[in-house]
Amino acid sequence: MRQGRAPTLDEIARTLEWPLGEVEAALRELARERQWVLLSDTTQILMAMPFSALPTPYRVETVDGVRYFANCAWDAVAFHVVLGEPIHIQAVCPDCAEAIDVRLEAGGIAKIDPPTVVIHFGVPAARWWQDIVDT
Repeated sequence: MRQGRAPTLDEIARTLEWPLGEVEAALRELARERQWVLLSDTTQILMAMPFSALPTPYRVETVDGVRYFANCAWDAVAFHVVLGEPIHIQAVCPDCAEAIDVRLEAGGIAKIDPPTVVIHFGVPAARWWQDIVDT
């Protein structure tokens, strides 16, 4: 989290002082349990909700300047809870391409522009894991 990116298999193994094979098995098991999503046919973490390892239209920044990408609008808002600190979300409306600027602080929404922003879920939550990457 401090680096604003997903760790590699080698970095995890070094940090935990575990053999690569054990780390790989653990990564795959946690993916089966939906704790995160691995990039297809690899051990590279793609999504560890709300974090995205790849650039997305949902950028999140902390007051300390650490930058992240969220998987979707829902996950962008979740950063406020996960990090436990104020955040700044910059996104682009997928419908009209209008810039969206949101600041969340301890008391809730500190700024939202435009004030009519709505999050739309095109897929019911019960079906998200049928294809979580494209959802």
